[in-house]
Amino acid sequence: DSWKVSHEQIIEMMRRQNTYTDESLDFMRRLLVRSGTGQSTAWPPGIVQCLEGKETDKTIEGSRKEAEYVIFDIVEKALKKAKVHPKEIDVLVINCSLF
Repeated sequence: DSWKVSHEQIIEMMRRQNTYTDESLDFMRRLLVRSGTGQSTAWPPGIVQCLEGKETDKTIEGSRKEAEYVIFDIVEKALKKAKVHPKEIDVLVINCSLF
């Protein structure tokens, strides 16, 4: 739940990056309204932490931790649902756009 943010929090996070113009932020706001995402959308903790006054974590280590957290949880749930023990898997291919 700590990863979940509202649309306004997303806009605030983007504003705090000091990268986007007001016009770009307004455009993002309009996109969010039409995006189909809810007011409780998960965002990476390295970005969300800027709402607490911390600097955005743009490190590879932070990104790796996030990927591990998400991927491990998904794989664990998939194996459990399929009633497959991890030792029964020889090769598992996962795509992560960051790595």
